[in-house]
Amino acid sequence: MDYLKTVLVDDDPGIRFLHEVILEESGFSDNLTILKNAEEALEYFSGEKESSQFYILFLDINLKKMNGWELLKELNNHRINKQIFVVMVTSSLDDADYEKAKTTSQIIGFVEKPLTKEICEQLKQNEKLKRFF
Repeated sequence: MDYLKTVLVDDDPGIRFLHEVILEESGFSDNLTILKNAEEALEYFSGEKESSQFYILFLDINLKKMNGWELLKELNNHRINKQIFVVMVTSSLDDADYEKAKTTSQIIGFVEKPLTKEICEQLKQNEKLKRFF
């Protein structure tokens, strides 16, 4: 059976805590990694070598230094890129971000902060994710 690691990237400590609780209650937290910026995420994924491992990345768009879009661009060059399913989680509901998300193949969700148990339950039904649950 395939295994899904959950990675949360957000620079707001309060949101990180809230999302950690929601992800735990929703069953996404068997293997939860919490990172506070895109640079940490890039380092984390660069260290991941397992070719059969899959990831769900809950990614904030508006991060300092390197934003979520820039991180995704960097991850495109990574050898495990196709094994990362991305959910963009944002407080900005900029239409341009939403349109960009619709044209980026690895993005399976675009949601407004905060995450909720209902959103997590809907994600579990996503065609790309349901085999993990």
